[in-house]
Amino acid sequence: MYLSSVILAFLASKALSYDTSLGFNTPQANEDRTIDEIYQAALAEGGVVTCWHGGDEVTQQDGLKRAFETRFPGMTLNITVNRSKYHSVNVDRQLARSGGGPLDVDTIILQALQDYPRWDAQGALL
Repeated sequence: MYLSSVILAFLASKALSYDTSLGFNTPQANEDRTIDEIYQAALAEGGVVTCWHGGDEVTQQDGLKRAFETRFPGMTLNITVNRSKYHSVNVDRQLARSGGGPLDVDTIILQALQDYPRWDAQGALL
């Protein structure tokens, strides 16, 4: 069940990331598509999900990648594992560069909880 929720989050973020009418400072939209509808939309958009994941070992999330790509044939999960503090710096750089606009990554899984209140105050969270 947990893995299904994670996969749904990946696909939803991928589908929403290509919608140019959405921005970080807009109200959150409720997703009402099924997982299969999101999957088909993601395939139509190129089938690639980019994820930054906090961790210590580059291969730490290989199991997640295999599970995702098995469950969603034709999709590619590009997952970069690095320490959360380094991903946080990359988020800050991209937010500064884009003026708070969309990031170059579809989903980020971090352990750096101290960054979330600041990003929320900046209007950078969905």
